[in-house]
Amino acid sequence: MLVVAGTWVVSACDDATIRMTDARVGPTDAGVDADTGGDEPDAADAADASDADVDAGPIDPPERPADPAPIGAAWIAGAMDPASARPTVAAAELPAMVCPPGWIASSRGDDPSVCEPWPSGAHEACDPGFVHLPGRPGCERLGADCPAGEWPVVAAGEAALYVRAGATGGDGTMVSPVGTVTDALALGVRAGTVIALAKGTHVGSVSIPAGASGVILRGACAAETTLVPSSGAAVRAGAAGVAIENVRIEGGLQGVVVAALDVVLRGIEIRDTTDEGVLVLSGASLVADGIRVLGAGTDGIGVADVATATIRRAEILRFGSRDPVSRAAVRCHGIGTRCTVEDAGVGDAGNDGIAIVDGAMATLRRVVIEGTQSAGLYLLSSDTTASDLVVRDVTRRAAGTAFGLSVHFSAADLTRLLVERTEDTGLHIADMSRVQLTDGVVRDVAADGTLARGILVAEQSRITLSRVAMLRCQDEALASDGESSIASGADLWIVGGGSGPIGGVSSDAGSLTLDEMRIEGVAGAGVVVRGGARVTLDEATIVGTHASSDWPGAATMATAGTLSVRDSVMEGNEGPGVWLARASPSDPPAEATLDDVAIVGDASGAEGARIERGRFEATAVSFVGSFGSAVRASGAGAVVSLTDVLAVGVARSDGSPSVAFDVGEGATFDATRVALYGSSAHGLVARGRDVSATLLDVSIVGPLDGVGLVALDGAGIEAERVAIEGATGLGAGAFGGESTLLLRSASVLDTTRDTGGAAVGIGAFDGAVVSADGFVSGGALECGLEVEGAGSSLDVVNGYVERNELGACLLASGYDEARVRDHVLYVRNGTDVDREARATPAAP
Repeated sequence: MLVVAGTWVVSACDDATIRMTDARVGPTDAGVDADTGGDEPDAADAADASDADVDAGPIDPPERPADPAPIGAAWIAGAMDPASARPTVAAAELPAMVCPPGWIASSRGDDPSVCEPWPSGAHEACDPGFVHLPGRPGCERLGADCPAGEWPVVAAGEAALYVRAGATGGDGTMVSPVGTVTDALALGVRAGTVIALAKGTHVGSVSIPAGASGVILRGACAAETTLVPSSGAAVRAGAAGVAIENVRIEGGLQGVVVAALDVVLRGIEIRDTTDEGVLVLSGASLVADGIRVLGAGTDGIGVADVATATIRRAEILRFGSRDPVSRAAVRCHGIGTRCTVEDAGVGDAGNDGIAIVDGAMATLRRVVIEGTQSAGLYLLSSDTTASDLVVRDVTRRAAGTAFGLSVHFSAADLTRLLVERTEDTGLHIADMSRVQLTDGVVRDVAADGTLARGILVAEQSRITLSRVAMLRCQDEALASDGESSIASGADLWIVGGGSGPIGGVSSDAGSLTLDEMRIEGVAGAGVVVRGGARVTLDEATIVGTHASSDWPGAATMATAGTLSVRDSVMEGNEGPGVWLARASPSDPPAEATLDDVAIVGDASGAEGARIERGRFEATAVSFVGSFGSAVRASGAGAVVSLTDVLAVGVARSDGSPSVAFDVGEGATFDATRVALYGSSAHGLVARGRDVSATLLDVSIVGPLDGVGLVALDGAGIEAERVAIEGATGLGAGAFGGESTLLLRSASVLDTTRDTGGAAVGIGAFDGAVVSADGFVSGGALECGLEVEGAGSSLDVVNGYVERNELGACLLASGYDEARVRDHVLYVRNGTDVDREARATPAAP
């Protein structure tokens, strides 16, 4: 049980309990008997002690040092168990993948459930005249069923002209059909006239002129009625309201050219065209409801400027064989062009899946893009809304890239998106684009020889994420790259699975603001800030990061830019919780601010925070568990400021020395209301001429496997209202010329012996300068005070030296005893002042 409230001085009752006590240091009256915690000694008590415990002649009892102020963060101060000293962090909400009719919820291991469009488990290859659509159990007939006879069904009341391939001299009746569609048109048609094609193969191109509005060209069924063009397009629909139904088109420059308004295609299969399967010309409009395009040489369906196309129940495969660079299954381009694609499956080609470009607008619903190259969905200067979109198995062309979605100069609103098994990047957002993604899963992104990222936001673009999972992305799950690039999100879940180098989130010169995020099991680092980027994490959980070949497994890392973390937990990470790393001298130093954060170790010996350069500010932060250091600051320009910070259980699992707060190599360290408990480590060590540490309201409570508070090699420490208890070898002191330690209102208690046999409460060694004003040094197993070495200086005033084996050990030759007697009360020491040579504490 740990209580950090009221006075900070604690003593161990048993292995499982830590209780409060003010018997040694507390808000008591001056002159308390340190042994019993009783009242101020009376005259008789003073007389009894005068020959052994108190300097000859009366002195005014010194004031007891003030207690350190308690930690102000409620969630730390009220923690009864160190392991529970962490803020409450909301769990990231998983993507809400509500499946469309016919799609099935699919789970894989611990992944969130996604919607699988193929109930049978995979898309099926179908025979001519059949199609497998998303949400359907397998292949089904495209358009109308094949009739028993040779003719398509003509409803009562429909006027009809009949065409049988090879017929001659007919009048267009069923008993006397004509031989071609051209012959039928020559007989005269009106709106609603059905040109009925018999089963069989009809050779010759068809052109429906502007005067034939409303004509219906109807085959018996797509499996058994075939159009084979003689040249150019198989069918050119040049009249408004034309409908083409239940035919298969094989070959030709295009399958259907739409050159008028309100053209309708139903139950159409188009195979092996030289260019587009369907081409919608400028100003025209198309509704395709039940269409299959296989083997188009360029676009499966191309929609030109100021045209409109609605494509439903479509399968478009093996397109772009003649022009694989800039073609797609559906390509909508041009200002004023509008495309809607619903219940469609596209892919199996070395091209983009769907391309919305050059000012076009598109709506995609229940669309599956599989087995394409370069990009599954390519958006350029466009505006697109998509829901229930699946993009998978996108690979690179030679020396190219592979993006699930590639967005440039565009706006996109995406809902229920699954992107998986892409080679380079799941979503690539660039060139001032704006993207909103709600309920998405991006997973299994991997590549050889290039960075593989889940989501990349670059070049002044912006993405807003809500309920998005990024799983097993080889290098980076989410990256913001480029000045003014912005990513923001809530309810994000990132799971590792690659080799790094980063694995989680990175930002180069952009901005990231992420709420309720969980990162787990990534290689390299959880979050990386570089190049002047700005990253803010709120209610984040980062767990289980591990080292890659280049990175140490840090939870968060910054080389330049700013990192702000609030209400978050970093737990079980192999590297530091926060690492401000040295970078190019030309880069500005990084800054990191933590507020209400718990950093929990994993026994690997990593630092809770490693500050090599830049400014680190931590408020209401706990470091819990095994670390080499809770905070290690080193390097010119490293600045650390801690307020309301708890460190507990700092220790290396291999038993090698640890330093809870390690300050060196030009660093500056400031600590206010900081507590260290139950750690097998040195407490705070500052080393180096350019190092300074300022402490206010600091408690270091052991038993420690090392010193409590020490300045080395020219470092300077100023400490006020400090309590140190249970150190090994030395409670507080300084070693070496130019090292200084200034204590005001300090308590140093119960120092035990080190391996050399030394146990000193407060000491100055090897030329160091130490002073204490208002102090208690008690319970040391050897010397309460010690000064040793030429040039060493120890000056104390207004304090108690009590219950030590030896009160003051003056080992510097000729040292003036008066310097340790100014308003200092010596009580119940074995010997008050001793000058015999003895072993001194070893510098850490």
